[in-house]
Amino acid sequence: MAVDLQPWKGSLHWKLAESLIAAARTEEALPHLEAAARLAPDDEEVRNALASAYEGMGHPDWAQALYRESDPRKTKPPGGAR
Repeated sequence: MAVDLQPWKGSLHWKLAESLIAAARTEEALPHLEAAARLAPDDEEVRNALASAYEGMGHPDWAQALYRESDPRKTKPPGGAR
């Protein structure tokens, strides 16, 4: 896998995570989302996907922390909308 050959490339982790999420394999995507967020800390799309994954796995407090990083004035809107 490309991500194994170039683990420092956040974009590869992100693409793999997207594919895993699309296949309803969020738990497997989580380490790749975390790697992508660590390697591209300013990428709001990655951060929001990671927050959504955390919520889906029962960690809403972790998700809220990521949403606040995007904009300290924000929290995720009620009803699950992004």
